[in-house]
Amino acid sequence: MPGKRLDGVARDMVVKLLKYFDREKRNNGPLLPVDAIQERVSHAMGISMRTVSRIFRESKENRKPVDQEDQAASKTKKYKPREKTKTADLPDAVKMEVKNAIYNMYSESTPKNKQYLTEENVELLEYPPYSPDLRPNDFFTFPKIKNRLRGQRFQPPEEAVDAFKNAVSDLPANEWNTCFENWFEAHDVY
Repeated sequence: MPGKRLDGVARDMVVKLLKYFDREKRNNGPLLPVDAIQERVSHAMGISMRTVSRIFRESKENRKPVDQEDQAASKTKKYKPREKTKTADLPDAVKMEVKNAIYNMYSESTPKNKQYLTEENVELLEYPPYSPDLRPNDFFTFPKIKNRLRGQRFQPPEEAVDAFKNAVSDLPANEWNTCFENWFEAHDVY
């Protein structure tokens, strides 16, 4: 790669290779067996065998055969094809059709289910839409009470109710102020 400027890390690697080849020259032959490619690279570059193996494996997966010999070798080896994600090869229109079919299935079955339940005289509970007025309970009161009552056991249900009432009344006024200030700010957003 003539004309390409190397950064500091690449220069360090070149120096390591030069020193390694110089030692081999003074040794009048390879320091490690020629067949041990990865071990030689690890030793020459001063990096772990695991890193060399990982880099070699990644480069092998991304490498395409260049000459006839490499093409013949790659055809004889059994490579496990890389699995694609389930919808990677589907067009967006098909994905949307599948999504809509699933949503429609649920929305169409809901009236049938309600009809069956009313025919069988099963009482249905309709859930109201979520109200922002419940926010102080969801994000302040319940977590605080839960932390205060954590680990306690109550035999009669009345004990639990009394413990809950005491925990609510024990919450400091400044915490309630902060809670409601945050609640008002949230209302400004809506």
